[in-house]
Amino acid sequence: MMSRACLSLLSATIALLACFDATAEEKQTWGFADGGAVVSLSYAVPESDVGTISINCQPKRKRLELVSFVLPPKQRRGAVLKIKLDSGAARLEYDGKVGRDRDGGSYVEARIGFDRRLFDFLGTGSTLTVDVAGAKESIPLAGIAQPLATMRRACLGGA
Repeated sequence: MMSRACLSLLSATIALLACFDATAEEKQTWGFADGGAVVSLSYAVPESDVGTISINCQPKRKRLELVSFVLPPKQRRGAVLKIKLDSGAARLEYDGKVGRDRDGGSYVEARIGFDRRLFDFLGTGSTLTVDVAGAKESIPLAGIAQPLATMRRACLGGA
């Protein structure tokens, strides 16, 4: 069963995805959102709950979570799946659990502690490939520099 803290964080992630500035196109972009207790770096469609990946940080609690909306269909809630990230220059891998949002959509969430490597990793390469159990999506890293720098300062205090 998902704890209240997890539900709150997931709700915050979806709410933060809706905070991005609107654009004329319905395409995903990198953005930063500050929800107070939770700050988020996401690749998503502005002002929507449609996204590919979100990194959520609770600076005061020193928690960092990676949420991927890339996963094969019909995954069992609670199943453990690996989230593999590849920037071409480096690779990271995290264990995540499948969850469901209130609308029945699925996601994989990895609680990765306060892993500073993720911030350095996202600053390398030109494309990020997200692979979860064979479901893959490539994301351009163009446009991530400013939101990533803002996220780093908000989450790690400029470290």
